[in-house]
Amino acid sequence: MHSSSQRFYVREQDMIKAVTGRCFGDKDFRGGLENGILLCELLSSIKPGLVKKINRLPTPIAVFSLVFRN
Repeated sequence: MHSSSQRFYVREQDMIKAVTGRCFGDKDFRGGLENGILLCELLSSIKPGLVKKINRLPTPIAVFSLVFRN
């Protein structure tokens, strides 16, 4: 049986997949959102134009450019 937090994560993963069309693959909830790309895609799906550019480079610096963009 799943704990309530695990059920929450599964429900939210399903919602993100429904909105963006992308899934977490073999990553857990935190791992799927860790680099910020899926989160930016979610925001763009909810409000187009909110995220100007999604940096898809697999580097820690790319994450900073996603988070700290003015």
